[in-house]
Amino acid sequence: MLADHAEELRRLRQDKSDLEQQVEQYTGRGVSENEKLITGFQEEKAKIVEEWKAKVEEKEQQLAAKVTEADGLQQEVDSLTVEKDEILAKLAVAQEQEQSGASKVQEMEALRSKIGEMEKQLQAKVTEADGLQQEVDSLTSEKDDILAKFAVTQEQDRNARAKLQDLEEMMSKVEVMEKQLQAKTSETDGLQQE
Repeated sequence: MLADHAEELRRLRQDKSDLEQQVEQYTGRGVSENEKLITGFQEEKAKIVEEWKAKVEEKEQQLAAKVTEADGLQQEVDSLTVEKDEILAKLAVAQEQEQSGASKVQEMEALRSKIGEMEKQLQAKVTEADGLQQEVDSLTSEKDDILAKFAVTQEQDRNARAKLQDLEEMMSKVEVMEKQLQAKTSETDGLQQE
């Protein structure tokens, strides 16, 4: 009876030792280090997710601001274009009418001058709008890059979680074996005292 218990105790110790070696080979760390690894991984994962979310939110805010600014500029360009067309129509009417007197000549010169000024404003606004569109495109590209990197991080996270789950299962087995070992040791000690 005692010999059987001693043999079972020896086998349990060997199994536990083998399992601990498997855990160490699996991660390159001892059992206690793996417990720290699990906690550290969970904390690091939460931190990384928050950082990615903050980056994406920042880019989305910048993007929304630039799109609003670009939309406003486009409205200004459209408004200037309409105003310019109206002045050109007035100028055409004035040219068709019989030109007499200095006031008519002066009116036509003023209209031409206004058209020239509006064309400059229009060109400046179009250039500014083009620049803004480039910024919008650049921000969109940055945001897409961040999301792509985040997708890679999530894939790495899934792989790490699978490995972590394997590790937790192995650690759980070690814990069960430790309890069995303690129970058998106590039982063997009791038998030896008898």
